[in-house]
Amino acid sequence: MKARLLVWYFLMLFGAVKAQQTLQMDTGAIRQRSFNNSAIASFKKQQAFQYNKLKEPAISLWDNFWSWFWFKIGQLLNTKQGKTTAWTLLVIFVVAMVALFVFKFTGMNKNGLFGRKSGKGLQYTTGSDDINSIAFDEAIAAAEASGKYRLSVRLLYLQVLKSMSDQGHINWQLNKTNTDYIREVSSSQWVTAFKELTNDFEYTWYGETLIDKETYEVLQQKFQSFNSWLQ
Repeated sequence: MKARLLVWYFLMLFGAVKAQQTLQMDTGAIRQRSFNNSAIASFKKQQAFQYNKLKEPAISLWDNFWSWFWFKIGQLLNTKQGKTTAWTLLVIFVVAMVALFVFKFTGMNKNGLFGRKSGKGLQYTTGSDDINSIAFDEAIAAAEASGKYRLSVRLLYLQVLKSMSDQGHINWQLNKTNTDYIREVSSSQWVTAFKELTNDFEYTWYGETLIDKETYEVLQQKFQSFNSWLQ
């Protein structure tokens, strides 16, 4: 064991000596260099090297205002009362946006399904659109005589709702939608016909579609046939 260690040590020592013999010494002359003080002084005088004198761009009055505004908002939100006020305003804003979306999407105003503005040239109004207070025969005849066929279609649809309400097929309410009434008669055998009338009414009235006399007479026949069917 000792013999092996001696051999290993000898080999390591021989390798180290051999490596030292192969090293080459640098015999080149050393040239000492120094900074050119005059060149440094010249550089210091040049504007391009004046790093410590760079100025930040001027802040406008508008930027100052918004900096002040957001600073005040931050101060407000750091208080308990400010946080409560901010959350209240956020909730009010979200509710208002949702309400606006609903009214825009459904095409209604506060009066409900039939409270939408009737459009240009339609002077006829039904007050609160209470179907129980409308004299349909006279109102429809007057609208037809003046060529207001869109208004006539609207009145014909209201008349259908009146007939369905009188016979107990629907529970008419001012704030209900067409979809509500279709759902109420979904089990009836004539629900498909009622859906078709509803589509005709919505396309004509809410779509503000101008119809001629011939088209109106076709629609009028459909509404009258449906009313006769109900009776």
